[in-house]
Amino acid sequence: MVLTLHRDVKPAIFGCFGDIALAVGPKCEAYLPIVMMVLQQASQTRIESDSYDMIDYANQLREGILEAYVGITQGLKASRIDLLSPSVQHIFGFLQICAQDEERTEALTRCVIGLLGDLADAFPAGSLKPLLQAEWVEQLLKSVKQSRASAATKEVAKWAREIVKRQMNAV
Repeated sequence: MVLTLHRDVKPAIFGCFGDIALAVGPKCEAYLPIVMMVLQQASQTRIESDSYDMIDYANQLREGILEAYVGITQGLKASRIDLLSPSVQHIFGFLQICAQDEERTEALTRCVIGLLGDLADAFPAGSLKPLLQAEWVEQLLKSVKQSRASAATKEVAKWAREIVKRQMNAV
């Protein structure tokens, strides 16, 4: 018997990966390779549709993936952030895709900015400088500052700008 999972469940499952990693911290190391592979595969999902339903699903899926990355980053931050190093390039590529999507929601924008800040905060100062120097990062942070985004989104962007600046100014 083959069970098919309703697509709306997948974003929530990805978010649970992050919640678990945050709860167990470095103890998630044994499961990290498979979780990162699943997240990477899911992040490569392309939805070619003008349907509002499919655009909404794509945004929800991306939010779930980003929430997983946030939980993993925060869970490993204290002692084993090095475990995330092999995936950083891919994560930044995914962040860029999300940031440049004209159909992204404010919630997705907030997730992208939050993860940028979390990564900049978790990794040793200066180590992410080449990735954070990408033009899209500055454009995204500026666009939120100048937009009609909610106070919550602007607050996350302000925090992320400070953390990114600290990462960039490290010697």
